[in-house]
Amino acid sequence: MRFTLAGVGLLGALVAAAFLMASGGDIVSAKEGDTVTVTMGPGRDGSQTGTATLTDMGAQTQVVLSIQPGPAGVEQPVHIHAGSCPGVAAVAFPLTNIVNGTSTTVVDATLATLQTGGFSINAHQDTTQAGLGVYVSCGSIPAAAQATPTPTGTVAGEQEAPGAAPAAGGGPVSGDGSSGWWYLLLGVGALTLVSGGALVLKFRSTP
Repeated sequence: MRFTLAGVGLLGALVAAAFLMASGGDIVSAKEGDTVTVTMGPGRDGSQTGTATLTDMGAQTQVVLSIQPGPAGVEQPVHIHAGSCPGVAAVAFPLTNIVNGTSTTVVDATLATLQTGGFSINAHQDTTQAGLGVYVSCGSIPAAAQATPTPTGTVAGEQEAPGAAPAAGGGPVSGDGSSGWWYLLLGVGALTLVSGGALVLKFRSTP
């Protein structure tokens, strides 16, 4: 059985990759159960204010509306439209009609799909032809915030002091734990190379 430096390098790379995957890096992903609240303000033609709560359900999104009630028992159509309030565009996803100020619907779209910044929730006065043309409540679904890396050595939400001097030696400043993983990976890689080198020398010196 013979070992080569290429084989040892490959082993070191595999070990480093395994530790990096275990650390999770800085990747942040959406989780089921996350919610987004949309403020339902005055529509183009009326004012029934309230909120719409969007809940991540994986491949689907639950939309729960709670607005000021219209006439008792009167169904008010409501949809997710393309475009922004108050002049929304075409219907993208129909929602359950609002009755007495409430409505709950499970939409066949991910929360990320709805959070592109191009959709709004719009409620109509009633189901009549004339009522469909009256917009009484509207709320634009906000675009998802883009995650930005936190500078090493700072806490999320804090800003570095202007002109702050770098840490002595110019190396990474510990504080978020990420540098510790790099030191561990470097140590594992070095140990793997040293051990592999010793094996190469041993097997080459063996008759």
